[in-house]
Amino acid sequence: MHHRLLRLELDSISPEVKFFLVRFLQLYSLDDSVSLGIKALAQAIGVTDRIVTRSITELEALQLLIHRKIVTGRGRPRSEYQCSARLEKLLEDNRDPVTLVHKSRIDHLLHSANQMHGEKLSITNRLLLAVLLSHSDLFGAVRDESLSDLSRKTGLNRERVKSQIYKLNSLGIIRSWIHGATNAQLFGPTKSIYFLNLHHLLLSQGGHPAITIVYPFENLSYNKNLAEAGMILHKSINIKRPEFFYIIIFMVFYRAIINLISFMNCSSQMR
Repeated sequence: MHHRLLRLELDSISPEVKFFLVRFLQLYSLDDSVSLGIKALAQAIGVTDRIVTRSITELEALQLLIHRKIVTGRGRPRSEYQCSARLEKLLEDNRDPVTLVHKSRIDHLLHSANQMHGEKLSITNRLLLAVLLSHSDLFGAVRDESLSDLSRKTGLNRERVKSQIYKLNSLGIIRSWIHGATNAQLFGPTKSIYFLNLHHLLLSQGGHPAITIVYPFENLSYNKNLAEAGMILHKSINIKRPEFFYIIIFMVFYRAIINLISFMNCSSQMR
């Protein structure tokens, strides 16, 4: 259900609160009653106590989460939380026939312990990236999602979405993107296209490994082939996944290997 929630547009919800709700659904089912204190729930979700308190208040006001206080003898009453019938209906009414191809990558990404080069990604980083993964094809391409679409699905405004995209690009998680056009004369408005780097450590641990194949063009010089291969290696290869390095190096040098074999065959025939 949490994968479906990522693609759902919720009005008047902040990105931190949406992240909380997505993680809540990831950990607990719609029917589960969760009896945890603020600190325990914050630790389970992977956010601060303050975000948990604010999320419960906002979600209760939006009738998306039920908060019960149960008195058991002396002392403070314990709190119990459960997804509301309204949230269940919203998810059911917005059932998407599209089959997600990166469910395991999304689950891995949303986990609070994810780190990259020792630096934890922020909640908004992870939420936006999870939404992009939910719309991505098998090869990491995200089409037909404008800044406005991403804004409505994350709770970020357009400028913050753009800022997050630049950050993810600078970290190498978004490899590149093609800007959309709103007033194209010939083909009409077009939406942006994003290319996710599925080789990245943050994404590669939660799904099938991606493979990059470099095919050198015949009309390019040998040195230029090496330069282009080096650039691709720099952009897409994680040094902790050396199998990718061997595959690409083999593809770059395959012509040299074939030429060497041909030379050896010719030499043996001449003897």
